Amino acid sequence: YILHHNQGSLTQPSDFQPFADTLAPGAEKHLAGVGGRPMHTDMPYFNLQWGDEGMIIVVSWVAQWSSLLTRDANTALHTTAGQEKTHFKLHPGEQVRTPLIALQFYQGDVVRSQNIWRRWMIAHNLPRPGGNPFPPVLSAAGADLVPNLLAGEADEIPLIRGCARYGLDFDYWWRDAGWYPCGDGWWNTGTWEPDPVRYPHGLRAVADAAHTAGMKFTVWFEPERATAGSWLYVNHPEWLLGPPNDGNRLLDLGNPEAFKWLVDHISKLIEQNHIDMYRQDYNIDPLGHWQYGEPEDRQGITEIRQVEGLLAYWDALHKRFPNMPFDNCAGGGHRNVLEMMRRGVPISKTDCAGGTSGSQCQLYGLAPWLPYFGSGAGLTEDLYRLRSNTAPWTAFCYDTRKDDLNYDLIKRYFAEWRQIIGYYWGDFYPFTPYSLEENVWMAWQYDMPEKGAGIVQAFRRDQATEESQVFKLRGLDPKATYTVKNFDTGTSEKATGTKLIDDGLRVTITSQPGAALIEYKKTK
Repeated sequence: YILHHNQGSLTQPSDFQPFADTLAPGAEKHLAGVGGRPMHTDMPYFNLQWGDEGMIIVVSWVAQWSSLLTRDANTALHTTAGQEKTHFKLHPGEQVRTPLIALQFYQGDVVRSQNIWRRWMIAHNLPRPGGNPFPPVLSAAGADLVPNLLAGEADEIPLIRGCARYGLDFDYWWRDAGWYPCGDGWWNTGTWEPDPVRYPHGLRAVADAAHTAGMKFTVWFEPERATAGSWLYVNHPEWLLGPPNDGNRLLDLGNPEAFKWLVDHISKLIEQNHIDMYRQDYNIDPLGHWQYGEPEDRQGITEIRQVEGLLAYWDALHKRFPNMPFDNCAGGGHRNVLEMMRRGVPISKTDCAGGTSGSQCQLYGLAPWLPYFGSGAGLTEDLYRLRSNTAPWTAFCYDTRKDDLNYDLIKRYFAEWRQIIGYYWGDFYPFTPYSLEENVWMAWQYDMPEKGAGIVQAFRRDQATEESQVFKLRGLDPKATYTVKNFDTGTSEKATGTKLIDDGLRVTITSQPGAALIEYKKTK
């Protein structure tokens, strides 16, 4: 047996690093993680392969999960997965839910199985706000230009107007953490009102400026965490989990009063401030808070109630705002479990954003599992770095008060992004091994066989000596003829599907480092 899975710290360049572990006779493999900050760093998505068949196993639990795969001395393999620690009794009439487990049996190679999974995710799991497919997005933000994210209305509105002035056609303006009263930094959460000093008109003035500039407005929340001195911490300590003297406590979503207050209060903020998209973060180690004070015969119940409450909270907001999209952040990629992916998308796949080789690796490792995710390109004005961060949601933090940015390059990239981003809903084929080394190439293909078209993205890293590589394309019609277009040279050529499949496509990158983008379409 071969177990394919992903590991990574989720805050380092090696995020979502794919591994393949051999399960020999007598072998045992334990995988675990927590729905928040990770105890272990495995994602709860596994692909178990034997010969030319296999099974995808996905554990969906927005809390402490565990999986154990044990092979006997011969061939039998036993798999156990679910909530890691439970030892409880139920009171009369009481009900609890358990983790969701998804299994996909397949025949063929691992890449084929992952594309079947991707198609199922797109068709049956990817959120559809207002009944429409979740759109690709270019978003702008300005809070990162201010220390500790303590931006205000006077900082944001000029940046929004600058986007319009320089013709940067962003889809969203993104207000991240720090818009509430929080003292010396964004991390002081628990008072969920716009800071009256920095936002004297609430967030409504920023929303109005974004809407005038043709952008929608997304706002960051972290409703489950309350720090010392915050409104929740002072006024409702009975709603908080964890030791009373802990300065970083957890809102008990299993408490009916706390739950109702949260739904009503956040809904009011969304309505009053004309917020178009809800973004939720989660920056706390929750396990000790869940387990604090639990009786011996009720271990695991608080964790279960928290999961039930979290999902019910999102469902309540969905019901009140059926057209509003949702983002699931959780410290940059810590809650990418299936049930959260059915309700929202991770526009911050990691807090380690805006890189080159690391970002390429993140995209390479995450794409087989999640068709929609975000990437932070930050202040990037370099085409190699921009292409390394291309994703269905790509975010930027340009200081548009300046007139010396490379606006021509930025707009060129925006036009390129809009032309090719739809291919990210296609089948994904990796061409090269995963590597963080700087002396290699990394490349992959997105193919949409229904349209007879796709793209090849290739990256020559700064120590890679070869100027050319040949990649054999997949998913093409051998009998068809394709027009192959190079985005950098502007040239096109014709090639048969047989040639592209058997002989391959030669990609040349003369710069070091450099990125190539090639589109192919079936000739009618």
